[in-house]
Amino acid sequence: MLLALAAAASFGCSDTLAALVSRRFGALRAGAAALAVSLIALLAYGALNPPSIPGDVGWLVRVFGLGCLTGIAYLCLVNALRLGPVAVVSPFGATVGGVSVILAVILLGSRPSAFQWAGVFAAAGGSVLVALVPEGGRIKLAGRGPAFALIAMAGYAISIVGLQDPIRLAGWLPTLIVWRTGNVVVASLVLLAWRSRMPDTAPATLSGDPLAVLPRALSGGNARLAIAGVVVTGLLETLGQVLRAQGLA
Repeated sequence: MLLALAAAASFGCSDTLAALVSRRFGALRAGAAALAVSLIALLAYGALNPPSIPGDVGWLVRVFGLGCLTGIAYLCLVNALRLGPVAVVSPFGATVGGVSVILAVILLGSRPSAFQWAGVFAAAGGSVLVALVPEGGRIKLAGRGPAFALIAMAGYAISIVGLQDPIRLAGWLPTLIVWRTGNVVVASLVLLAWRSRMPDTAPATLSGDPLAVLPRALSGGNARLAIAGVVVTGLLETLGQVLRAQGLA
């Protein structure tokens, strides 16, 4: 529980920074860069502390596949944070915890108590209510941000449940390295595909910039600050994943 709480704090800080840098770099560029920073950090840690890898490597394909799925989910999350508002998108994305519980019951045979179920529905229900607004006698999502967060939530929920067994088999570091590699591969391919269709000279604004386009105003000190923000975002995302992986272990 302490590891999970620490991971939540790290993800909260990462989400806030991701919202800022994605409005400077574009969601695809910022998301792919943050994932690359995260993978480099994990590889550096692995080089200093070489993990032992089990002889049975059947888990590699499964974890890489989950990484590819989560790469799309992370890009959706960054775009959701770009569209904002962060105070709505970040809590709404946190409903991944409730979905993970349901998947854990179905796929892993977990059996939460009635009291724990009450907590799950209270937390998830509150997160959903944050993202809803009344309009014209109807209830709707508060903008496009929560819609992208919903896609991200589904991808992360599947990944969280699917990673538990590989983490316990191979350890958190090898699992996260393979998983993050899948993230980076997918994010890079998506970014390259988008850039082939959208030149950097296209116009962009902070409120409605194309996903992968670099705003013209970003230069000099602003560029260095934005790059630093991407690096810190990637490191905070890594810290959150490490803490959560150790909790799952």
